[in-house]
Amino acid sequence: MNWSSVVGANRVPTDSAAAGTAMASGHKTFQGVVGMDILQRPVENLTERAKKLGKSAGVVSSVPYSHATPATYVAHEPQRSSYHNITNQILKSQLDVVIAPGHPLFDDNHKRQSRPNYTYISESDWMALNTGRVECS
Repeated sequence: MNWSSVVGANRVPTDSAAAGTAMASGHKTFQGVVGMDILQRPVENLTERAKKLGKSAGVVSSVPYSHATPATYVAHEPQRSSYHNITNQILKSQLDVVIAPGHPLFDDNHKRQSRPNYTYISESDWMALNTGRVECS
């Protein structure tokens, strides 16, 4: 494959999921795919490699942690919009730190919401995280 090109594996301009996967793993893939190759097999990313080598690893992002670009450094998901699956993988990962927006109790202006917004994390994962009951792999 031509690595000087901006096209994805299917020869059209790439999206952030495919671009992030290429940056995080060295594997080109299709639009909308997070951390998987063109056959939808998980590919090792930089944080997994770092942890395998005994290093610390984390993700810091200005967009929600389960969005495509930060997710490509942690998760393996065929659909970039599967925020709950991606968040669950992040919670169960061996990362040392995750810093990003997406708190269900606050809006983008740091104001407490009248009702929680579970777009980026499922209610059950939020409760497990708050009670310290997240089971890491």
